Amino acid sequence: MPLLYSEHRVLVNGHQQGILCVEISPTGKFVATGGQDGVVCIWAMSSGTVVHRLKGQSRSSVLCLQWSPGRDDRLYFGLADGVVAMGVVDQRLKVDGQLMHQTPIEHLSISPDSKILAVGAQSVLRLTALSLDGQFGESQVLASPPTNSASSSEEVLITSVKWMKSQLVVTYMYHGLA
Repeated sequence: MPLLYSEHRVLVNGHQQGILCVEISPTGKFVATGGQDGVVCIWAMSSGTVVHRLKGQSRSSVLCLQWSPGRDDRLYFGLADGVVAMGVVDQRLKVDGQLMHQTPIEHLSISPDSKILAVGAQSVLRLTALSLDGQFGESQVLASPPTNSASSSEEVLITSVKWMKSQLVVTYMYHGLA
């Protein structure tokens, strides 16, 4: 059976430049979009209207988004300037960020228990502890996978990061899974 595309909503009046990433909230109530303009828009899925706009101090492009598991009020986003920010979506719209890499943050994944944030930036994978209120704690950089015949002459770049229960799955260009 072929999959068919059908338009659900047209998102307008949110970003001044292109949308680079999209993430649906855990309950399906919201959809978040990150843009070249450095803005994260949170849209009501039911109406397609912007309900919140999150903007950090940086105007750096938003490259990836990740909702905290089971929560529609906490969203993490990775920026092109190496900052990971957390937005708390309630009456105060608080945004906090931390420089985690010298290169763009391209991949984020939060463990199912919301205790560890995996951050991928080019070839570097960092695991960062998260406190109960979602703040950033200690972090460590994981070693890159060993080279193999396919990767010996190429830079091994992270292409995806995903938690599956308590296991972190990372895919690498020119290498495979780790």
